[in-house]
Amino acid sequence: MTAPEAVPVDAALHLAVSQFLFREARLLDEHRYEEWLALFTEDLSYEMPMTLTRERAESARAHDYDMTYFSENADSLRMRIDRLRTDYAWAEDPPTRTRHLLSNLEVYPTDDPDEFTTHAAFVVYANRGSLPNWEQYVGTRQDTVVRQGDAWKVRRRLLLLDQALLGTNSISIFL
Repeated sequence: MTAPEAVPVDAALHLAVSQFLFREARLLDEHRYEEWLALFTEDLSYEMPMTLTRERAESARAHDYDMTYFSENADSLRMRIDRLRTDYAWAEDPPTRTRHLLSNLEVYPTDDPDEFTTHAAFVVYANRGSLPNWEQYVGTRQDTVVRQGDAWKVRRRLLLLDQALLGTNSISIFL
């Protein structure tokens, strides 16, 4: 990932990447999963390592990259999406209503003129059924986005949760 001291991209490029990522979030909220997956490269990496709670003196590392909540690729995401279209996706019947919020977006160039690193804060709100219960996922997201002609794609997504303990038994939605 790009160092925090790196010079961000210009306003026009920042706007283009922002609009791409906002549209990607909207596709998830509208349950348009096939269209959402088409916004990723075939060599994608989509990961969320476990969050650790450490004493200040122990270590500055807050995430365990050897233990993950999920570590996906294009094939595993495609399988999850295909399963949602069957009668066996009980955790998503009725479907979860979600709202993906992305803010504090920073976009940085890499050595490749068509590849960019993004850092953003995210909140995903999820509610299912008519009960007043909801789930919330909050954290930092680091994406690698690539420009392919006139289109944008996500090559890598790393989600770093702020919470160390999930308030749910499973993650049946896409973050």
